[in-house]
Amino acid sequence: MDDPTACLDRHGEVAARALDKAHADAASTLSAACAEVISPGIGACLERARQIADKELNDTYARAMKSIDNDEAGRKWREQLKLAQQAWLRFRDADCGDLVFSEWMNGTGAGAAAVACQVGHTVARTAELRRRYDRR
Repeated sequence: MDDPTACLDRHGEVAARALDKAHADAASTLSAACAEVISPGIGACLERARQIADKELNDTYARAMKSIDNDEAGRKWREQLKLAQQAWLRFRDADCGDLVFSEWMNGTGAGAAAVACQVGHTVARTAELRRRYDRR
């Protein structure tokens, strides 16, 4: 299984310092550090991490749904989980969408920051679903 954060770990310190600097500067200028973060390699790494994290989330969600009994109470429970997951997806997309671009003043690093935000939320949601449903 691919670790969605492996490439981030490999470039973690450089990327974190670059993101911190770019964010602190409000992305007003394209510094060398910011260029490192938004290079095609980092962009591809983040996109691959997003894809892997999404797949893991979808697989975990499917297992959670299957773990719930198929009686009347279980059907209601599954509907509630479905509604909660849909609400969570709307939250993630809102929190990591236009909001991130505003925080970055639509600067060069905004796209990478938005994808990193999505990966972070998705990994956290997957862990939450596993904690709650993998023991069932």
